[in-house]
Amino acid sequence: MKITFKKVFFLDANALVRLYYKDLGYNNLNYICNYGNHLLVTIDYAFLEIFSALAKAVNIGIISRIEAERIQSYIHVDMSRNVFRVLDSNPFVKSYDTKKTLFKYALNSGMSFGTADSLYLAACKYFATSIVKDKNKVIFVTSDKRLYNAANSFSEFSSFHFWTCNLGNDLIDKFIPTKNFVEKPAIYGECANCGTRYLKKAAAKTPNKNVDGTIFCSTCKISVCPSTYVPDF
Repeated sequence: MKITFKKVFFLDANALVRLYYKDLGYNNLNYICNYGNHLLVTIDYAFLEIFSALAKAVNIGIISRIEAERIQSYIHVDMSRNVFRVLDSNPFVKSYDTKKTLFKYALNSGMSFGTADSLYLAACKYFATSIVKDKNKVIFVTSDKRLYNAANSFSEFSSFHFWTCNLGNDLIDKFIPTKNFVEKPAIYGECANCGTRYLKKAAAKTPNKNVDGTIFCSTCKISVCPSTYVPDF
């Protein structure tokens, strides 16, 4: 297979579902979908993750069952239209390289780095090295912080966190918000012997706030997001 596309975007389940549901990062995924001469790639296991996540979202009241079924329908239509290049997960499940990847990153991040994460990285590495054969063309797309950090350690492809905006301190061009960030005051202690006050734990300051206070996002919401960030691939 000869790859003539300008860019290849390898999407995990988080990125895939954002194509159909407007939430954090939707604008960046929309930009990717409208990127000229591109290819979207994923693994078949991603769709199982999506359908499982949709069921959970319905159960806890985030979305309605009708909306979840609508998303499923759109996904099936796009799959039938070959909007995505879907790779078979089985070879990567059997691969020793996948097992090594899982063990390596699970050791560093506990149970938060799981089986699916290792499959995504192994499949992306394979596609970049064996099919595309150009690391500058392949971009792994996710919003999972630990998966994103792990993906950044691979030299065979680049990575993109699709929550990226430009609303960080001093309105930096690339800023990744912290999920469910809660601002906390500093914690001080007092020496029992001399009474000296000392800092036990520094304050956790909201990261996405401009120094002059003009931009403040206590909770990221796409409906009120003033970000003007545009990806530069």
